[in-house]
Parts: sequence; structure tokens; C-alpha cells
Amino acid sequence: MPADALPTFFFSYARRDADATVSPRLQKFFEDLQDTLEKRTSALPTGLHLGTHDRRIEQGLDWDSDLSKGLQSNKVLVAVATPAYFSRENCGKEITVFARRDAKVRLDEDGSLRDATNILHIRWYEDAAYEHNRVKDAVVHPVLRKITWTPAETGQPDRARAIKRYRDKGMERCVKPGREYYKELLGAFAQRIKDMPALPEAHFKVAWNDIVSAFNLGWSEVPRLPAANLAAVAPVPAEAPVALPSGPGDATVFYLTRRLLFTDARIVPFADRMVDEPGWRCSAPPINQEPYLAVVQAVQQACLQERLNDFHCASAPPIPPASDVLINRLAALTEKNVIVALAVDPALWLGLAPADAAGSAVIDEVVRSPRWHGPVLLPVVDDQDAALNFPALLQGKDLPRVVAILPRDREQAVDSLRSQLIQERGRIARTNRSSVTAEDQRPPILQGPGGSPL
Repeated sequence: MPADALPTFFFSYARRDADATVSPRLQKFFEDLQDTLEKRTSALPTGLHLGTHDRRIEQGLDWDSDLSKGLQSNKVLVAVATPAYFSRENCGKEITVFARRDAKVRLDEDGSLRDATNILHIRWYEDAAYEHNRVKDAVVHPVLRKITWTPAETGQPDRARAIKRYRDKGMERCVKPGREYYKELLGAFAQRIKDMPALPEAHFKVAWNDIVSAFNLGWSEVPRLPAANLAAVAPVPAEAPVALPSGPGDATVFYLTRRLLFTDARIVPFADRMVDEPGWRCSAPPINQEPYLAVVQAVQQACLQERLNDFHCASAPPIPPASDVLINRLAALTEKNVIVALAVDPALWLGLAPADAAGSAVIDEVVRSPRWHGPVLLPVVDDQDAALNFPALLQGKDLPRVVAILPRDREQAVDSLRSQLIQERGRIARTNRSSVTAEDQRPPILQGPGGSPL
């Protein structure tokens, strides 16, 4: 059998956040899938293995020659999706390579891959792990959202039972050597890889610096479908309901910035505007023209890892003309035991631009108000922020709250945010021990940096 006809596959996955190693079950799944596929492949050359697996310890390094070769020529991408998967630039770039190799692949207006015949989408955790704020699949990046993740039914009872377990529990809890349902799933995935059409080798250079992650905002590695070929997609109506923050399982962040933020048209009672865009959620760092979105993404990732419902809010205009409205909103959420934070552009608080002098005074009033509780976040977004003298900014202010500087490094920013969430949740628990008694009102147990999130 010629090498280009073999059912080779590239195993794409995200390591565990805590220690950057490959989980034993994930390693076992790769080995068993490869073994099952090789047993079903005739005329397999001696010593040749069908799977390409990145076993490097350090996440984020450039691809070596073996990995580049697998990306360039393997037939199938096996994308093992976890919530962390969509924050890994490596994983996004691996999807990009396979999408570019397939001439039929297009993006629809939702940013989802269509006609992608050589990507096997596998969910590692139970279905609920991919929900957020009670929205199904909210954590799944749009690029993979419309690629089916369950094997086809055959009408056989054993296959049906195996698929049901996979849907209910995710693949991680199906990796049970010797169990019939595990054998059924391995057989189904192996057969799907064999049945996928041949895929031409990459006609472009497969090098780390030349590939744009499919999780980046505005990536343009694959053409978009013309509007005439798209099924009608109804826009989200302005009157569509929005979940409301109501307790210590919710975190609400208000952004005070003149930088780019996209807003939701729907009206809510607790803010002037909602700031959110599903495509940002836990994606790779955004393109340079929209650097402030990295701050929103870091907050989203920190809340996701602590299993909190996150709400992102902004004022209209971006800097309120007076402090009372914003203080009232922050105070109302505080009274509900919602975790509250204020993300402030440090240049605005300093009033560096002449036009921002009045806004600086308003921000100072909001930050100084004792009517609400929660941290103030000062994100360092660019070189101008990095050059600011933060100790001078805070000296002598005697503020009634913690001020946390969020570094430009995403992982460090997420760790800092998770620490602030822990501290604020602890304050709420200490001051409101008797106010949360019903089981469905109890917040999740936060883990903090170094925990083992989904």
C-alpha cells in the first residue's frame, strides 16, 4: 500500500494546565486507537506506525521536523477537544494546517468550518463541561462547533450503548481497556479514519511562524462561503433573554476603557451594555489590531477554570460622566453576593490625555467608593501601559479594595485573576455565611492557580 493511501492521523490535544504533561488516559487512548487502526489496515509496512503524537513536555514550542511532516502529510486530524484545547495556539495552528490542505473547506458566517472531511472531532469530557452560563457548547470554539463529534449509529445495540456512554460521560471516562463499549468506540473511530477521503499533502510551508491559529480572531487562512450558499441564520433578537448574575457562582466585570470592545444589542438591567462575543471565548490571543480583547479572554478563561458564570459589562459612554450610576450598579451586585471586579484602563485613571481629566476624577470616585466590594484590575495591554509608574499611581490613595496589575503574559494574567476570584469568594463566604443555605445557591469550590480545571 502506498504511503499516501495509509490511514495516518495526527493526534491534536491540549496538555493539562497544571503540569503540562499528557494524562495517562489520553496517552492510552492514542495508543489503543493507533493499535486498533493498524490491526484493520492491510499491507502495513513493518515498523511503521499510523499516528503522529506530540510528546514534548513544554507547550508552545515550535514544531520539530517529525511533527511538521505529520501535519503536512497525515490523512486525518484527530482533535481531542477539551475546554483548554481552544486556548492553545498549537492546537489552533494544527487545525489551520488541515483546513488549508482541504480545497473544499470553507468558513461560514459564524466562523465554523464547513465540508471539513478529514477532521475527527472527539469530546474528552461530558457534554456539560462545554456549557457556560447554561448555554450548550458555549466553550467550543465556533471553528469546530459544527463538526459532528459522535460516531454514526449502525442500528446495533452495542454501538448505541457505547455512543450513549460517550455522550453522557465523554471519552475520558470511556477509556476502559477490556470493556465492550470502549472496543466499540475504538472500532467506530478507527473505521471513520479509514473511510475519510485522501487528503493532498500541504502545498505550503508548514512552519510555526507561517501559520495563523484557527482560534485567532479574523484568521483568513480558509476562504469564506459566499452569502448565497449559506442557510439563513436568524440574528439574535435584541429581546432575547440574558441570564442575570444572581449569586456567588457569578462573576461580573465592568470595563472602563476607550479601546475596542464589541457589545451585545440585548438590554440588561445591571449594566449599560453587555460585552461578549462567543468567538472570543478562550481563543488564542487576538490579532494585534484588537489587543484589549486579550483582557476579556483572560477573564473568561479564569472564570471558566473556576467554574464561574462570567458577565462582561461596559458603560455608555465608555467613561461615565458621573460616578453614581456605576457605583449603584456595583453596589446592587455586591448586595446579591455576586463577585464584582472593575477593569480600568490605567492611562484613563491617570488622565494622561487632556480629554480624560474629568473621566479620571469619575474613575477615582468609583474606585474609592465603599459601597461595593471587589478588586480593581489594571491590565497592561501594550508598551504604553508597561511604561506607566504603577506605584506612583497608587501611592497615597488609601483605597478600600485590592488593586491587581494584570501582566501582558496571558497565563500570568489568568493566574492573577484566579487569585482575585479566590480572595473575593472568600470575603463573600466570611461575611455572608448565613445567607446561602439552599444547595442550588451554593457556589462552586474555587481551585485557584495550580488547580486541575477541566
